[in-house]
Amino acid sequence: MVRLSGHSASINESRAALEALGGEFEILPLDGWEGVGGTSPADPASPAVVLLDHGSTTFMLLSYELTVDEVAAFAGSVEAVDETTWEANGGVIR
Repeated sequence: MVRLSGHSASINESRAALEALGGEFEILPLDGWEGVGGTSPADPASPAVVLLDHGSTTFMLLSYELTVDEVAAFAGSVEAVDETTWEANGGVIR
């Protein structure tokens, strides 16, 4: 229900790129993270997106099935790991 991806861009760069596509974001109260969440209001089929700030990397959580608040609640369980740990647990690097 939630797709998690990491991006080699700051949260401000990631947010700006998504806002250029019509996304609207607001700061969210998150457990253990600083981040923003939103959707593209002009597109009712757009996913709920939560961006988590991890310095020069942004973690993006995306869901077509959950609301922004539901994705934000899930975000508290996200842990940053190194590439080896990620791949050992089934994570994909592209």
